[in-house]
Amino acid sequence: MSGISARDFVFRIGRHGKPEVDAEPEQGRLRFNLSHSRGLVCCAVTWELDIGIDVEGDVRDVDVGDLAAQVFAPDEVACLQRFTGRAHREAFFAMWTVKEAYTKAVGRGLSIPLDAFSVCLNPPSLMIGASLSADPEAGDGEGWSVRLARPVPGYTLAVVARGGSSGALRYRFREVTPDALAALCRVRKSPARMPLESHARRFGWSAVGDRLCVWK
Repeated sequence: MSGISARDFVFRIGRHGKPEVDAEPEQGRLRFNLSHSRGLVCCAVTWELDIGIDVEGDVRDVDVGDLAAQVFAPDEVACLQRFTGRAHREAFFAMWTVKEAYTKAVGRGLSIPLDAFSVCLNPPSLMIGASLSADPEAGDGEGWSVRLARPVPGYTLAVVARGGSSGALRYRFREVTPDALAALCRVRKSPARMPLESHARRFGWSAVGDRLCVWK
């Protein structure tokens, strides 16, 4: 995307703690975000647009009804009550991943209260509450593009990008293995073939399976 070798990138920590590309202006126009859950690692990359990504495994051991009542906005709790069984759990994780992705796109993580904005599922979109209305970084609902997907069975993925709701944003999804990513970044292997898990540790991931999802 940038025409620059992956090994030549330099990174820094932004003022709210979010990793960013730190280099010449052309290279610095790249934005990225990472998420992982139960062996699936996802990376979202954009050109200039703020972006956040989150992925969650649906088998996560959590009482979704109780957690929603604690941290979701009242309209979201009411929306969830319309679902039952498996659909109720899937709706919860759809909302949760969008919320996480949005707070990461803004760059402030969970310092933004999860009940300060609401997630709509049909179509996927955001409504920014009054407490964030004067916050220029938070933006407004129409200023964010929301994408929900199930990349592999049992996982929910959300991508939120600051780009408006005009439909101009194009999403591309690519699935790669840790070995392929290591080759892309020119990670040198020892004569004995290095296990996939060792590649993952070299990239700073504590656990990874055989799949990584890359959004561009």
